[in-house]
Amino acid sequence: MKEKRKTKPEKYKYWASIIDGTKDALQIAKELNVPFGTVYHASKVYNLPLPRACDLITDYAGVPLEQYKEELKTYTLGDVAKMHGVNTCNLKNWLITRGVTEFPVNKIRKMKPQKITNPAKRTGEAHEMIKYLTTRFTDASIARVFGYSKERVRQIRHSMED
Repeated sequence: MKEKRKTKPEKYKYWASIIDGTKDALQIAKELNVPFGTVYHASKVYNLPLPRACDLITDYAGVPLEQYKEELKTYTLGDVAKMHGVNTCNLKNWLITRGVTEFPVNKIRKMKPQKITNPAKRTGEAHEMIKYLTTRFTDASIARVFGYSKERVRQIRHSMED
């Protein structure tokens, strides 16, 4: 004997009782022994909530969401990620998909300006090199390489000639 086909309201009630937002399409398909495309189609046709499998995961790296929320009240996102040995960007994306959007930010540290020194400037080696290079290169090009002025290179060249 043939089974009577369900009407549209009956189908909606049937799928609404199954697709309630607590299971993903693959889990429902396995339970009903149907292709998961059928479950996707039913969720679209009847506008039923069908979460992605990754949205149903309630912990990241073995740590529950609530613990992350508590730790983010006192620590920065980078510090929390280091504590649990996870990637900061992945953790941030995982938290955002679960509704956590505010994260404490590290304080901006002001860097002290560092002097760039040329160690060859302080020794006689630079003068010896300049004396050697003046026969082949211009004073301006030598000055650019050693960080001297063109006038200083000219003075070194003249001291060599004396």
